[in-house]
Amino acid sequence: KRQYKTRKQAEMAERRKRLELNGNIITLSKLVQLRLNAYEFQGQMQTRAKMEQLYRCRVKPFIEDKDVSLYTAQDILGMAEHLKAQKPINETEKSTKKQSNNSVNTAVKRLGVFFNWGIKRGYCSSNPCIFFEKLNYIKPEKVYWTEDEFNHALQYVDPENYKFRAQLELFFWTGMRRSEARSLQYKDLNLEKKCLTIKDHIVEDGGHAIVPGRKNDSKSMTVFLDDSLVETLRRTKERDQKIDGFNEDWYILGYKKPFTLSNFAKQLN
Repeated sequence: KRQYKTRKQAEMAERRKRLELNGNIITLSKLVQLRLNAYEFQGQMQTRAKMEQLYRCRVKPFIEDKDVSLYTAQDILGMAEHLKAQKPINETEKSTKKQSNNSVNTAVKRLGVFFNWGIKRGYCSSNPCIFFEKLNYIKPEKVYWTEDEFNHALQYVDPENYKFRAQLELFFWTGMRRSEARSLQYKDLNLEKKCLTIKDHIVEDGGHAIVPGRKNDSKSMTVFLDDSLVETLRRTKERDQKIDGFNEDWYILGYKKPFTLSNFAKQLN
């Protein structure tokens, strides 16, 4: 143990050696699963869902799955390059749109969280992500509609497309996230008190997964609505109530199920 500076380092090395002797090599996929299980055990379901989605979509297709002690800075750089170009290492994987520098930086940073957790538990001795130099990223300036521009745009919305109008007004007047708006059910709406309760958000997971809590906060939040939005949501509910099977569990932006992301995109285009 003299070769180690601290007792903790020696214990970690000893644990690692025992794993190797027992043939229990910890691969990246195993490390990730162990960390996800720990999130679940700690009741951090929202964090678990985010980290699982990030690994599955932005890490797993772009890096070789091997013993966590064998990863180098070059492996991380290679993953970043494949991710940015959206060229999975496995040709059978689907390729989607190219990722921004900011998305790549986030993926590497989150991967580093798994390695740091593994270090504390003796599964690996270093975090290769710390050597990754962040890619340059200039945050684009946001452009907002004025109230006059918004009201002008509403003139072109088909009156029969009442769900789309409700969608636009929800986004404009409340500023809520898309994932939160999609999770809204009629039981979250109180027309008399003119308010909405945001208590969940939707994470894409094959189809979709409803995760308790708002996107960046586990607590629910009540949003008070202006009269025009209340009237739009009242009309939306009245239209839905005429459909067989309606109940308070139906989605405001959807029906028995929430609208998909592709549905949102089609409406806006």
